[in-house]
Amino acid sequence: MKSVCQARLRELGITAATPTEFIEKAKGIVCSHNTLKDKSSSLQEEIRRLEQEQEHLIQAKEKELLEQAGFLLLFIPYTSNLLDTLISRSFIKYA
Repeated sequence: MKSVCQARLRELGITAATPTEFIEKAKGIVCSHNTLKDKSSSLQEEIRRLEQEQEHLIQAKEKELLEQAGFLLLFIPYTSNLLDTLISRSFIKYA
């Protein structure tokens, strides 16, 4: 039984000859796990914050583009009339 346990521990990368050594190794694994869990939570929070920031930037850019497009739409009737005039003049010129 003891050799089976030691074989399984070696598979996990744990070399402990005594119960005290095993407990110390286990404590180290738990500490490493908690550190990784904290880091994971921190990274998840940073990702959430960056996604929100990206969404705000997208919304601001969309608003800016819509305002620019609205401004340009004011000139479409004039542009259309100007093009009609230029086209009709070119037909008269070559007719």
